[in-house]
This record gives sequence, C-alpha cells and structure tokens, in this order.
Amino acid sequence: YFEAAEVHAWDLAFVSAIRLAQILGPDLGRHDDAMLWAKHAELQLGRLPDRQGLHRAILDAARALTLSKMDRTEEAIVKFESALAIREASLGSSHTLIATTLNNLATAYARGGQLDRAEPLYQRALSVWRTTLGGHHPKVATALLNLAVLQRSLGDLDAAERVGAEALAVPKRAVGARHPTLAQAYANLATVQSTLGRFEESEANYRHALRIFEEIYPPGN
Repeated sequence: YFEAAEVHAWDLAFVSAIRLAQILGPDLGRHDDAMLWAKHAELQLGRLPDRQGLHRAILDAARALTLSKMDRTEEAIVKFESALAIREASLGSSHTLIATTLNNLATAYARGGQLDRAEPLYQRALSVWRTTLGGHHPKVATALLNLAVLQRSLGDLDAAERVGAEALAVPKRAVGARHPTLAQAYANLATVQSTLGRFEESEANYRHALRIFEEIYPPGN
C-alpha cells in the first residue's frame, strides 16, 4: 500500500487497502484494524476516477462485512444496500457481484431479525448464481444452505427440508466431500428432521456432519 501511494499508483493503493480490510476484519477478527484500512481506502478513493461508483461499492461492501462481524448490523445493512444500488445501476441485475451483495445483505437482515426481508434476497442471489455459474457451483450450494437455514428459522420446515436436500444434491465434486458447507448442510437438514420427529434420519445426518467436521478439524487442531 505505502509503496503504491508513494509513486501515486492510487488504484493499486486502493486495492491493497481494501484487501487488507477484508483480511483483517472478516477473516482475522481484527475489526479496528480493518476499519482503519477502510479509511486508507477512502483516502485513495478521492484520488480515483469513479464515474460509475464501483470503487465506492467495493469500499461500502468491505466496510459492511466488518460491521456485520462487529454486530453493528444496522450500519452494515446501510452499506450493503448502498453497494447493491451502485452495482445494479452499473452492472445490471444478473452479475455475479450482484448475487454476492444480495447474499451478504440477506445475511445482515437475518442477523438483525428481519427474516421476511432476507428470504427474497436469498432467492434472488440463488437465481443469479444458478444462471451465471450453473447449478453445480459451490456458491449455489452455499445459497441453498443459507435459504434452508432461514426457512427453518421462519418455521417453514417443509421448505427447509426440501431446500436443504437440494443443497446436499449439489454434486460433491462442486464443494468437495470434506467441505464445511457440506457438513453444515447435513447438520441443518438433521435439525429440521429432528424437529419433525424423524429421529433416525436426523441422527444419520448429524453423524455425516460430525464425520466431515472431524476430518476438517482433527482433535487438537
């Protein structure tokens, strides 16, 4: 970042600051450091041509991810909504970035207890990812899982089970047989089946989830 800024490579400095904010906040939990690097990115943003606002959308989305991790949900929603509006105006409604922003905004709404507002956003994200990436992409499995968890929270257990089964139907080659998303899908489906009183099926799926988690995170690690 500092080397780029020193030679007035503002675009590279901006990207470096954004990447540091993304790593330090959502990935490492160093939220204050992440927000500081977001301020550095804001400084460089003022030096960049940004007629479509896409750099601003990147910054808003990066800040929103960290704010969400800090449980500052209302602030995160405002930033995600800003990023979504900019990206839809510039990229249209069928770009993969739109799906990512929709998914993140839906998650923020769900964390804030606004479940009814989250569901259509998850549905839109799923539709865009299916259209742009195909039905066997890992992001589709993630979107299905998010939607199934939300439907379970809403009490729509039939829909939660149906969508949860879809998440498992995404070929294992897409996410890998030892992927956390697959384990979470098994665990979510097991919870739904337990609530429905189907305990044998529930136990089998919990065991699938546990086996995957133990392979990914061995005892002592």
